[in-house]
Amino acid sequence: MRPKPDVIALDIETTSLHADTGHLVCAVIGDFWTGRLRSFLVRRPEQERQVVEALLKRIGRSHVLFTWRGSSFDVPWLVTRCIKLRVDPSPIYAPRHVDLATVVEKELRLSNTSLWNVVRFLGLRRVEETLGADVPMLYERALLGKGRELSRILRHCKEDVELTIGVARALRPVLTQLFRDLPPLS
Repeated sequence: MRPKPDVIALDIETTSLHADTGHLVCAVIGDFWTGRLRSFLVRRPEQERQVVEALLKRIGRSHVLFTWRGSSFDVPWLVTRCIKLRVDPSPIYAPRHVDLATVVEKELRLSNTSLWNVVRFLGLRRVEETLGADVPMLYERALLGKGRELSRILRHCKEDVELTIGVARALRPVLTQLFRDLPPLS
């Protein structure tokens, strides 16, 4: 029996939408087959380079990378930070990248294509109430040693990855027709 291809989902949380003025807070990679999650957490800003290098090493081993709005945010944001940190960004281009938000926008006729609405449409369950927009303030509080904000940020990022995997699984028949170069997803 042939081993399954390495198919992952990625989400990142940052202190800014702009990579020249912000830095990475955390990233989560989820395994499409098992749902197992791996977290990459920047506890202090000076750790960012080391965390980005570890993240890229993991991404570079994969065959397929699923994201939600990753072609317009996650990937260019990480590439920009790599350039700033003098880290080779090429591993992020190793896997076949499929931005599920783009697929939903082009292939489904939904009234709203936010991740939350797509998740609701597909009958997936969302629990976490932290929003990506809350991350900069929560991270600032975490750096000051206030509360458990880092765990809130990480929970939010993990849930987004779990939901991205759920969307990818639900769209499997569409994805295999649109992207004939993908390895088997079943």
